[in-house]
Amino acid sequence: MSVDMQEIKAMALACDPAKCADEAEEDRRLSELYSELTPEAVLTLIEEAEKERRWSRFMVQVSNQWHDRYQACLGQLRDAFVERDKLKAENAELQAKCEALGRYVSIGRRQKSQYFRAVKWFLANTNIDPKQVPGPVYHTLVHVVKTLAEKAKRSVEVANG
Repeated sequence: MSVDMQEIKAMALACDPAKCADEAEEDRRLSELYSELTPEAVLTLIEEAEKERRWSRFMVQVSNQWHDRYQACLGQLRDAFVERDKLKAENAELQAKCEALGRYVSIGRRQKSQYFRAVKWFLANTNIDPKQVPGPVYHTLVHVVKTLAEKAKRSVEVANG
């Protein structure tokens, strides 16, 4: 059985004594209301109200579950952002170290090149007997001479194709 809620609401509001002209009209309106509100109609209204209440509770539970899931996802997202920021900082630190190392290597290469040039000049411009050169200096000179000879050999190979 279907009950028209709006019709019953209108009839109940019409029974207000302030809206009735006299007591007879009020009694007539009340009897119309009572004739519409049969026990079946009242039970139907109660059943619909209970359904609405159950549905409302269900929706609150679903809403709470989604809220909990949202909060969990939000927490994971915050953790991911924190991790990302740590990785960015670590990456920036490593990049700075790489740049410093690159500068250090560049300086080392320049110094090595300058050192080789100085030894090369020394070998070309002095007439020192190798027996008179102290041991560590002699070994360094031998190393430089071998390296220069290897470089010359490679450059000849490259030039000849």
